[in-house]
Amino acid sequence: MRMTSPIKILLFLPLLFVGCGVSQTLYRVRLNELERCESDALAYRNSTNTRLEEQNREHDELIKRNETMTANAERLAVERKRLAENLQSTQHELEELQRAHEAANDRTRNYQELEE
Repeated sequence: MRMTSPIKILLFLPLLFVGCGVSQTLYRVRLNELERCESDALAYRNSTNTRLEEQNREHDELIKRNETMTANAERLAVERKRLAENLQSTQHELEELQRAHEAANDRTRNYQELEE
């Protein structure tokens, strides 16, 4: 067991009665500053948490909107493909009708020429 020398105790004793050499007024001022800083930090943390919650809600909303838009884009891509196929089919039908119309006109002209 280690023993503390009496000289060290005698050197330490005045500090017990005098304190650390900081006046009570300065101690209170610093304590008030510390309490104000703690209060400011707590208020800042609370406002930051509030902003974070708002941003998280906004983020979740944007994710939902993105998912909805992605689904819409996929649906529109399928519809676009279907419409393109329908357009191609309709164009082929139109070409066939034009050929049939021309053939009918040719037959009509031929018939009219035979009657003359």
